[in-house]
Amino acid sequence: MTLTLDHFLRIYGLDTKKHNVKIVRHMDKRADLGNFTKEEIEIYQSIQDRPIFDGVDYIVSFRGIERERGCFFGVYRVAAPKSTQHPEFNITNPELKKVSNGRYYYRLVREENFNSLEDRLVVKWRGRCINWQQALHSEKPVQVVELLAKGRIEPFRQYDQVLLKYDELCQLMRHPDANADWHFALGSTAGVYLIVDTSSGAMYIGSASGKKGLLGRWMMYAKTGHGRNKKLKELLEKQPGQQEHFQYCILQTLSCSLSRKEVIKYEQRFKKKLGRRACSLN
Repeated sequence: MTLTLDHFLRIYGLDTKKHNVKIVRHMDKRADLGNFTKEEIEIYQSIQDRPIFDGVDYIVSFRGIERERGCFFGVYRVAAPKSTQHPEFNITNPELKKVSNGRYYYRLVREENFNSLEDRLVVKWRGRCINWQQALHSEKPVQVVELLAKGRIEPFRQYDQVLLKYDELCQLMRHPDANADWHFALGSTAGVYLIVDTSSGAMYIGSASGKKGLLGRWMMYAKTGHGRNKKLKELLEKQPGQQEHFQYCILQTLSCSLSRKEVIKYEQRFKKKLGRRACSLN
């Protein structure tokens, strides 16, 4: 039997026969939604150019991913009719400001009993992705193509393709069994890495060495947000929660057999190559 989205919604408590349900797939050419926090995506979907949620009881949200698929984000109850008066959101992300100037605001309330499916349930989008919002019920059901292990992020591919947001880093560290490929890869290499504050462009260049390599160092960032780095710690004291905008990548992998002193030489070389602006948070 082919599993459908409707099956999962009913299992988790949404009676799709009694309610008018829409599905939405968020992907926008004007902004990289992958850099948005959960709260920013919730603001983004609550403001619309057209009254597309009129008469709708619930929306089922997905993040757009490759191969015309959608990864489950959440179920939201449309709690009030549309309004032309928006709440005073504290928007600091310039990309969010650019895409959140629609005419209509909907108050959308997250249904918490679906949280365990977040970032796990993957569907094949119906028809062309330009049809980003659709009624759930039609002649063609929405097919579920994958149900990832709890806490699973995308598969590890190559070191030079690593690009993690802070919440993904935390998820990776919280669920080692679901992300065993990542733990093996990061724990097998030392290296030089880059942290970027995507909201300001500020950067930090660091390095990891020793038996646990990058895995051990990045565990500390997931735990504290600042990894005990002086300027990062000062930033988070002034702006609590700013780590939600951090993004992590690997500049160079190195052997775990290298001494700390040898690894730091590679770190210093990158700082010279990329210049002062590239290490504004060092």
